Order: sequence, then structure tokens, then C-alpha cells
Amino acid sequence: NTEVLKSNLYKWLGLAALGGIFIDLFSGEIVNILSHGKFMEAAPLVPLWYLIIFSYGFGTTYLQFLFVKKKSVYMTVSGVFIGLFSILLVAVGVWKFGMIGAVSAALLANFITQLSFMVYARKLGCPSVGERAIFLTAAFVFIIYLLNLLLGFDFIARIAIFLVLASVIIYRNKNSWFL
Repeated sequence: NTEVLKSNLYKWLGLAALGGIFIDLFSGEIVNILSHGKFMEAAPLVPLWYLIIFSYGFGTTYLQFLFVKKKSVYMTVSGVFIGLFSILLVAVGVWKFGMIGAVSAALLANFITQLSFMVYARKLGCPSVGERAIFLTAAFVFIIYLLNLLLGFDFIARIAIFLVLASVIIYRNKNSWFL
């Protein structure tokens, strides 16, 4: 049933957005608590790792479709080429931008991998599985990350931003979450 799938997708995306926004805004505090302040330089990387996980979640449906269609040769060959591209991209990222370049390059390479699975699966007849909603959610989480990184919101502002955005997300999904 398409409606059930859509409802479940929006529930998942709402929760993913809430988690992403929380990590965007409070990764410094999370890393500080978990590492006793020893790895604070890694805090700006945590939201990017979250987006990598989000990207894997996006590609899972298409990957499963390709498995069902027995397209393992395509997945192997594309995996090798994209893997080599990823190594090159990460090397350039580290060379030019350090740690954040490495994680950003890994995110980009993973996105390209998942996108290639989507394009090929769609070509083979896989129906759309909420791509627009997924891309918009990821973009929204990434924009919050960039705004916090560039503007450096203070703690009270981050709490207020999270509460406002969480309220909007919960309100928009109230019918699908609470029925």
C-alpha cells in the first residue's frame, strides 16, 4: 500500500530531521560529554557523519531493488570505480581542508554511490520512494549545520532554534505519528 509506505517514510524523515537538527546544534556538547573534552576538534564532523548515515538510509531501497534484480555485477563494478574515486576525493579533501575535507569528501562519495543506485534502479523500473522528501530533509539538516557552523549560535539560541524546529516538525507530522 503506497499510502502506508508514504506515512512510514514521513515518520522516519521527521525523526531523522529531529535527530539531525539536534546533532547539528549540540554535537559540541555531545562530544564533550562522551569524550570528557578530549576530542572537541571532532565535534564539527559529527553532523557530516550523520548525513553519511542518512545517505545510506536513502540508498537502501534502491540497493535492495538491485539485489532482487540480480544486478550484483553492476554493484561490484560501480563500487570499485566509486571506491577509487572516493579514495582520490578523500586524499584531495585531506590535502586541501584537513579533517573536515576528508569527511566532506566521504559524504560526497557516499551520496554519489547512493545516487548511482537510485538512477540505475529507477531505469530498471523501481518506483520513486520519496526522493524529493528525502533530499529536502537532508538539505534542511545540512543548512542548519552550515548556519550553526558559520554563525556560531550561542547555547540559548541553539535551544530555542531546536525547540521551534522540533515543534514545527512534530506539528506537521502529528497526524501520522499519533494515530
